[in-house]
Amino acid sequence: MDDAGYFTLGNFAKFFAHPEAINTFVYSIGVAIITTVVCILLGYPAAYILTQTRMKYASTVVVLFILTYLSLLSLLHYFVCLFMYLLCSFEYIIF
Repeated sequence: MDDAGYFTLGNFAKFFAHPEAINTFVYSIGVAIITTVVCILLGYPAAYILTQTRMKYASTVVVLFILTYLSLLSLLHYFVCLFMYLLCSFEYIIF
């Protein structure tokens, strides 16, 4: 947003004018790609093994995977809510 409150592309021009911001953006994309590849390399074989074998404790392992996902999801929700709370409280302090 500019000073008048309109959405403009000027912020993108400011962003791409700073090499530090571009380096940070490229680094973040790199971390995201590496994380995605590692998750795919670990997740697909684990899912295939759990669906194709007749393990005695396969359902227990699936439940553990789901519980891990849900706990990480709840932590993510907590940190997003905390960030939004801090962002809103700082808005009133700074401006």
